[in-house]
Amino acid sequence: MLVPQLPNHGADRNRRIFCLCLIYCRGIYMRLMDMLLYPHLPPPIFSKLLLTVGDMIRGNDIIQQFMGELEMSERPAILVILMFMVNDKQPFNIRIAALYCIQCFLYKNGKGQAAIVS
Repeated sequence: MLVPQLPNHGADRNRRIFCLCLIYCRGIYMRLMDMLLYPHLPPPIFSKLLLTVGDMIRGNDIIQQFMGELEMSERPAILVILMFMVNDKQPFNIRIAALYCIQCFLYKNGKGQAAIVS
C-alpha cells in the first residue's frame, strides 16, 4: 500500500518528483515491472499493480522513456501491457487498469505516441 501513495497526484509537485526519483533509483519500479510477468497474481492485485505502474510513469519523462525501451520476455513492455488490455480472457478490471497504464505512458509523451502509431 505504500508505493501507490508515494506518487500521489494530489501531492505538491516537488514532493511527487522526489518520491518518483526514489522509486526509480531504488529499483522499485523494475521490481513492479517484473511482477507483471508473474502468472499467478490474483486479478485484484494485478490490476492494482497496473494502476500503480501507471501512476508512476504519468508525466515522468525519465520513466516514460525507460518504459518505452524496456523489454519484458523479449517483447516491448508497452506491447505486453497492450496485450493485457485487448485480451478478452482477462478480467474487466485488469483490462481497464491496462488501459489506464497505456494512457499514463502516452501522457505528454510525444516520442511514445509516435512509437505507438508507427
